[in-house]
Amino acid sequence: MTCGLAYEAGANAYLLKPVEFARFTEVIRCLGKFWLELVELPPDV
Repeated sequence: MTCGLAYEAGANAYLLKPVEFARFTEVIRCLGKFWLELVELPPDV
């Protein structure tokens, strides 16, 4: 799926998976920080 199609399907973000393992683990770490520490969810969630 392309980035455009992902957004059309309702995605709120699109990430490319890095090929190098070290970069992949860094992206996953940052992704976890984003969703678990930085995102503010609506009060009814």
